[in-house]
Amino acid sequence: MVDIHTHLLPNIDDGAREYEEALEVIKLAENTGFTDLFVTPHYIAGHFNNDKVLVDMMTKKLNEYLEDKDVHLNIYNGSEVYVCENLDKLVDENVIPTLNNSKYILIEIPMNMKIMYLDDIIYKLTTMGLVPILAHPERYSYVQNDPNFLLELIQKNVLIQSNYGSLIGQYGKTAEKTLEKLLKNNMVHFLSTDTHGQGYVYENMPKILSILNKIVDKKTVNLLTKENGEMVIHNKDIEIIEPTRIKKFF
Repeated sequence: MVDIHTHLLPNIDDGAREYEEALEVIKLAENTGFTDLFVTPHYIAGHFNNDKVLVDMMTKKLNEYLEDKDVHLNIYNGSEVYVCENLDKLVDENVIPTLNNSKYILIEIPMNMKIMYLDDIIYKLTTMGLVPILAHPERYSYVQNDPNFLLELIQKNVLIQSNYGSLIGQYGKTAEKTLEKLLKNNMVHFLSTDTHGQGYVYENMPKILSILNKIVDKKTVNLLTKENGEMVIHNKDIEIIEPTRIKKFF
């Protein structure tokens, strides 16, 4: 499996605090069946200014540490970028790392408030040849109120990443039900852990995968957990299954 969203770079984010903690979590990931993992520390202007130079350096350092500990899970650089009006400029100036330096960029938007400039940002990013991946929208209140909000974004070539933990109620019952609706209507392209350390998701993966297999077919499970992530690693196009409008929310 491929995990495109984690917070495991030690000491530069709100996730792992030390290399030993990151090591234990990554061992859990490997033992659960993950072969590839992206480290995606927050980039929030003025709060978490984890730029590409720092992330690349820390990713290399983490890989060297893991190799010394005989851990063979592949680690790739990335970032979870909180959108801002000059996001395209930050990417163009090589301030923010994309996922494994590919055309794919993981973005986050406000949880409880729509932003008026989102369409403009998406247009600018896609014009640059980038593919935005929206992080965990099942947690956003306005997506919970109207999951079809994502239809228009997908039609604008935005991909959707949801969190495994949502399937077991980690973010509340509404997020859990929302994700189930999104999955059934082809509105999710990746499932990831968004792990911030020990005691988050990897320990619950057998239960989560059992639930997932009851919601979608095996081919879709493979796309969400492995194949689409591999396409990101190799900077290849992902084939989008046509999403369907949700007629009844809850």
